[in-house]
Amino acid sequence: MSGAKLPASGEEVGASASEMADNLIKQNIPLKLGIGFIFGFTSAFALKRIGRVVLFLVGSLVIIFQVCAYLGWISVNYKNIGQDFGVAFDMDEDGEVGQEDIIMLKDLILGILSANVAGSGGFAAGFSIGIRY
Repeated sequence: MSGAKLPASGEEVGASASEMADNLIKQNIPLKLGIGFIFGFTSAFALKRIGRVVLFLVGSLVIIFQVCAYLGWISVNYKNIGQDFGVAFDMDEDGEVGQEDIIMLKDLILGILSANVAGSGGFAAGFSIGIRY
């Protein structure tokens, strides 16, 4: 064993837990995790709502362009659009947009949003809950 003494009685366990809690409070750990959690939750909540608005706008543009192309007013080069989309979202530069690219994009966004936030562990927990809410 490492020489750490295990508490023998319930009183010692309570005193040890109380001492640990006091140390955490002195270091502002609960406050940092709480603020990080709130920031993470609200960031994810807002990002999800912004994403829905962006998807609505892009979808509306696709409908408008497709109707205009159908009527012969414009010509849409879908091959170029696909290539440009691939270049913009191919995070690992393997020539394809796949699951790895989505994971890398998620990690990039989470890293940007949680940079310099106190309690980044709380931020990650709040973000993962907020994105599902």
